[in-house]
Amino acid sequence: MSKMKNRITKHIAALVASLFVAICVLSCKDESPYYNVENKLQQFDGNALAYLQTNAPTYDSLLKVLERLPDLKDTLQNQQVTLFAPTNENFTVALKNLNFYRKQAGKTLINLENADLNQLDTMICKYIVKKQYLTDDFKAFLEGIYVRSIKVGEQMHIEYGKENASGYVGGGAQVVKYSDTKSGFVRAYWERSETTAVNIKTNNAVIYVISPMHNFGFNEFDKRLNK
Repeated sequence: MSKMKNRITKHIAALVASLFVAICVLSCKDESPYYNVENKLQQFDGNALAYLQTNAPTYDSLLKVLERLPDLKDTLQNQQVTLFAPTNENFTVALKNLNFYRKQAGKTLINLENADLNQLDTMICKYIVKKQYLTDDFKAFLEGIYVRSIKVGEQMHIEYGKENASGYVGGGAQVVKYSDTKSGFVRAYWERSETTAVNIKTNNAVIYVISPMHNFGFNEFDKRLNK
């Protein structure tokens, strides 16, 4: 009788343990907001410039520079491009670093209204490439793809990946890394930026939003403007 009772007790304990494991697995899936997340195509009825203007609180700095560069404004209105859009935070970080050292040296502070226009032009061009690229266009390229920036033709690089989430390898949000290769193929010397949003489709462009941690100019802002 006692042996039978022990077997029953062990059987119940095993069932309880199995149930507990199943609950844990299910709850882990549910509690992660990134589990199997897809950044689906967002359609905007208008051109790339109109998209930036509609979301002006995020892109005030970029729009301010574009006002000084009418040819780039025209590009974002009429040409087929992919834009890796820098936000206000990207410009703020770059200006803060530049002006810290200029102030220490007793130099005049620089803002987007008085910064050297040719240098701004070159740096803005790094964020715009010819042709529209959705994430589906480079998912299959494990090492990413090389592209050229407009006008200047600098070699840039786009790489697709997915974050891990709750123990699921590649189960999280899509991530696109955009890099300035500095005209070389040794990745250790590249300047990279991740994106926080992908696949924003306008009438003439695809837009990716640059991470707020990125220093506008791919760490060339100080060198180009601190003269």
